[in-house]
Amino acid sequence: MPTSGFLCFHRATNDPSVVCAPSTDFLDMSHSSKVNSPLVPEADRDCPKCGAAIPRAMLRCRDCGTRVGVSNGAQSADKSRTPQTSLRESSERIGSRKPEVAGKTKTPSGADHLSAAVSDSKAPAVETNDVSQNRVKLADSGEATPKSDRVSTKCGHCQRVVNAPRDLAGAEVRCPSCGKAVRLPKLKVSESGASKSSGNEEEAPEHVVRRQLAEVVQNAIRETDLTLIESPTSSDQARKGKVKKYVQLVERHAETPLDYRKSKDAREAIRKLVELQSQSGGEAILGLLPKLSDQVRPDAIRAIGKLRIAQGFEPVMRTLLSSSSEEVEAAIRAAGNFGVANVVLPLLYVQTINPEHRIRIASSIARLGEPALKPLLGVVTSPSSSDSLRHAALSALRELKSENSVEALAAILDHDSLPIRQIATEALVEIDDPRTLRPLMKLASDPDPEIRQNAIKGLARTRSKKVAPVLVEALNDSSGEVQRNAIVGLGELGDKSFVSNLAPFLDSDNQEVQLTSAEAIARLGDKRIVPKLLGLLENETHGRHDPDVLHRLVKVLHKFRDPRSVLPLCELLDTADAKLRRRVVESLGAVGDSAARPALERVLQRDHADEVRASAAKALGDLGDPKAIEVLTSALHETSEVRVKALISLARFKSSNALPVIRDMVIDPLPQVRYQVASLLGEVGDKSSIAELEELAADDELMVKRAALKSLETLGDERSEAEIVKAGRKLKKARTKVSKGPALSGFDVGALSSVPGGMATVIGGAACVLLLAAYFLFFRSGGGGEEQVVVLRGNVSSVGIAEDGGVIVASRNRGMTETWRVSSGERLWSGTDIPKAKGMVVSKGLNQVMISSAKSALFYDFGTDGSLTNPAEVPGHTSAIRDTVSTSDRRFAATIDVEGIVRVWSLEARNTTGGLTIPKTSNAIALADEGRLLAGGNVALLVWSVETGEILFDANQIGRISTKSGAMTSAAISPSLEFVAAAYGDGTIVVYDLERQRELSRHSIVGGKPQLVFDEDNELIVVNRKLYRLADLRKGELQELGRSIESRTSFEYCSKTNQLVMASDEASGITVTDVKTGDSKLLDLE
Repeated sequence: MPTSGFLCFHRATNDPSVVCAPSTDFLDMSHSSKVNSPLVPEADRDCPKCGAAIPRAMLRCRDCGTRVGVSNGAQSADKSRTPQTSLRESSERIGSRKPEVAGKTKTPSGADHLSAAVSDSKAPAVETNDVSQNRVKLADSGEATPKSDRVSTKCGHCQRVVNAPRDLAGAEVRCPSCGKAVRLPKLKVSESGASKSSGNEEEAPEHVVRRQLAEVVQNAIRETDLTLIESPTSSDQARKGKVKKYVQLVERHAETPLDYRKSKDAREAIRKLVELQSQSGGEAILGLLPKLSDQVRPDAIRAIGKLRIAQGFEPVMRTLLSSSSEEVEAAIRAAGNFGVANVVLPLLYVQTINPEHRIRIASSIARLGEPALKPLLGVVTSPSSSDSLRHAALSALRELKSENSVEALAAILDHDSLPIRQIATEALVEIDDPRTLRPLMKLASDPDPEIRQNAIKGLARTRSKKVAPVLVEALNDSSGEVQRNAIVGLGELGDKSFVSNLAPFLDSDNQEVQLTSAEAIARLGDKRIVPKLLGLLENETHGRHDPDVLHRLVKVLHKFRDPRSVLPLCELLDTADAKLRRRVVESLGAVGDSAARPALERVLQRDHADEVRASAAKALGDLGDPKAIEVLTSALHETSEVRVKALISLARFKSSNALPVIRDMVIDPLPQVRYQVASLLGEVGDKSSIAELEELAADDELMVKRAALKSLETLGDERSEAEIVKAGRKLKKARTKVSKGPALSGFDVGALSSVPGGMATVIGGAACVLLLAAYFLFFRSGGGGEEQVVVLRGNVSSVGIAEDGGVIVASRNRGMTETWRVSSGERLWSGTDIPKAKGMVVSKGLNQVMISSAKSALFYDFGTDGSLTNPAEVPGHTSAIRDTVSTSDRRFAATIDVEGIVRVWSLEARNTTGGLTIPKTSNAIALADEGRLLAGGNVALLVWSVETGEILFDANQIGRISTKSGAMTSAAISPSLEFVAAAYGDGTIVVYDLERQRELSRHSIVGGKPQLVFDEDNELIVVNRKLYRLADLRKGELQELGRSIESRTSFEYCSKTNQLVMASDEASGITVTDVKTGDSKLLDLE
């Protein structure tokens, strides 16, 4: 009868000469052998889905049915195999099937003939990219090294494929082409088991492990006291009507499980019951569980776990035995919610069968907390545990980070299996406990380079002087990565006595080690290495000219601020990389040597990049050389960014020549310039500038007015705001009269005194007639016969920036939409027929602009001239839209209405691609992964799959957020999909690890409504009353970037250019801030 894809004739006939032949459903019959053939396919490859062993001749997995590819025969599946290798393996298989019988003469078999054929054949040399030798010859037997016994990767410098024996996996080797250091990849769990790495007995087959899983599940069900499962507080009585309604929806689905619409309604109803924390609803779901469809059952299992239905413990645990990956994953999540330690061992067995669930399993076990420690340590220390089971337990311990597991982890560091020791080391490194120092110091001399690397990294992180001797000894390690981590650790200790140990590495052949040592010495502040650094800079400048290397060297020299670096740095001002030129200019300013002034002046006058010229203006101010005043004064006619930096630099001189120039900028047309003037006059502290500050206090721009009033207060002016503004208006009026006098005369009025009286009357009358004619011609008739419509351009309600950071689209409160060029501040286009936007997405790559208004989305063609044309309105909501977000690449957007209905839009297709319904109390949403992931919520942060509506992440399962924190104000998902963050009304910011389902860090800032966004480097940007950046999401501190703008109504972040655009309802300007440098400029939209 057929068993697992094989037709077993052996059992039916009891004939020892008949062997089992594979079933035709699973075999490539073009190469199948006869039933009486002694050849039996060997298992030498793994299923890509379930990991089960598959004989080479089979085309489908016996367990899950996954097709693994069509081959022309068992031997041809691997193209790298030579004919001699195939013959040798066939010989071994035949020999293994017919062992020699004692007392009988062995008859020559086909195996003997095959062996002879192999031994007589001459195997040619095969060229490889092996790191141990440039040319590898076949062995005497003619057998090549099997492909599965090697690891390979690409060289990051020359892109050559580098191959090496599998025992070097994870080690650092040299590329045979360019000689650069290359890190080989680690072995996967399925490839690095004990049977392959340690010589222990082989792991049990999967069907044996599944039988063991069934036994431990049965034991867990039998031994668990259900009274220990604490149910959440129920609110069934208060919301009895809603609970009944949702239960009825699930019951309707159970009656007709194939109805798609009812399935969708049932899934939504189950989620609602979980939100209501309804015990009776959970019990109803449990009763209907066998009748639910495959699409709804995973949601029901998760709900049983979240509601902690004690009677549901047994069905949830039995679901771990299911063949459905979705149901198993749901059961893994649910098991972690019951809060009992008996679920640990079954979950570990599931991981040995399906390693793809390892992250969920580790997260669920970590959620149990300390109760999970005892069973995990039992598995780790038990001599009967298989290596795969021990590996799973160590993975969970790494996530648990319990200080009580240090001793058990230290005891297993002598295990024979390399992967076991590697993951035990990683678990120790993750634990912040002084007791880890001793085992980590012991691991620093481990034979495996990856273990040494992790141990040194963990020791360096402690910043304890006790580890200094170990770090110094690691400097002589053969692995470049170990050396690099040791160098970083010594640099973090802050002791200059280690410079003598680090200095020799400046001559290392490994460039990464060389640069790391330079950075570490710079951190220690020893200037004796400056000549060596200048030599490295010169070699790289005139050699490969790698921008990344030059950036790092310039950054190191920036810290020393040594005058000897001026000339070498000036040589880099002609490089084509604008970012590198800007870095060099900043470093020259930090050095503060007047020898750099001519080069910086040349950059300010000639460089084509605005940001470089602006940095040059700032650097000239840092130098403090009065000879730069003339060049800085001429820069006041530059673009707004350069003008602002030039003004700041001029104010730093506080000289009699610079102050009048600053005062003259009071009438500058750009409000950002006037704002800087108002601030700088207060910083200079010269009371002779009070008149200019009074005039600025009467400015129409609120931010200019506030800056002027603050500066007057600094100068000791005690007048009220009304008095200052009144005086300022008088000054502005007087200035207007003076400026308009010559323009209005048009000719010398005094000349009329010499004209006879009658003639003067005639001339005056003619002038009046001309003026009246001009008025009626142009102001009443518009110069062309049509009546002119006067549009008041109000303040900004919504703003969007293109993905390349070049163009901004602004929607006004008073019915006008405009496009502006960021670099020049030039208005490209304006229109009055576009509705007021509730949100917008600008995609320059797709030439599309999406504006959400009322209940619809409007799509416009985005022309090269900045115009918005060809509108197309696409309905999507039945209620008013209240928020709009987009993915970082501006290809997809999401809108949410007041009822909590979310629609995902494709800007390319100009239509919706999907949607879901979330709680209408959700105040913030974020979109990622091409519109497939949505984050948001009101108190607890949730992450949904847009396609299925499944909740992929629930912050309630990790740690509750206090209601005192207020409602959620913002949510963000990192571009790598690893992290998610939420901000709350009291200034609380929480960052989570999305993959490992845990909280990473929590921060607090002063009030307001914080808004969050991730940049491309997974750094978190916080927009509040001030701007902050969080570089290290785990243990970092918020770094203040500068002030935000008053009464912010809208903001948008461009990840490609690191530009943050903010709009206000109190000012007509838009602020553009570089979040990497903190530099800001204001676009005047008047």
